[in-house]
Amino acid sequence: TCVGGSCVDGCDPGLVLCTNACVDVANDDANCGACDNPCPPGATCEFGTCACAPGLILCADGCVDPSTDPQHCGSCMNDCGTGASCNAGVCDCDPGLVLCPDGCADLSSNPDHCGACGISCAADELCDAGVCIPNCPTGATLCGLECVSTDSDSQHCGGCFAQCAVGEV
Repeated sequence: TCVGGSCVDGCDPGLVLCTNACVDVANDDANCGACDNPCPPGATCEFGTCACAPGLILCADGCVDPSTDPQHCGSCMNDCGTGASCNAGVCDCDPGLVLCPDGCADLSSNPDHCGACGISCAADELCDAGVCIPNCPTGATLCGLECVSTDSDSQHCGGCFAQCAVGEV
């Protein structure tokens, strides 16, 4: 800047020296309100504050549409989770899924939400048709609610509920 015929360090009125350049921190997207304070993607600097276009809101990762963004549905950081979409700012599950507190779930097969939200199967069970059933090891067959060996079980010989006759082993 030239003052009284001599060069002096500094910026013209209304500008601030940021990284060897004079900038208008009231309208500079890379130095919004202060030096080295960039606006997130999609935001612009207006009067020293990062702002989004109408209909969008400013979240940590940029400007988003809260009516359709599944990671910011209705508000910043309101994540709908797997299997869900955001419609008019409300999380909706895909067809066949139900919205549980931790996201959408298939109540017929999800071992953490088996038959209803929050009903968990044991570690050695799986969810089948909304009911927790034993998860049989390799070589075993599920007959009713128990795992059996149809090769050696006389009550399930060759198949479920095929009993050996009296005297047969």
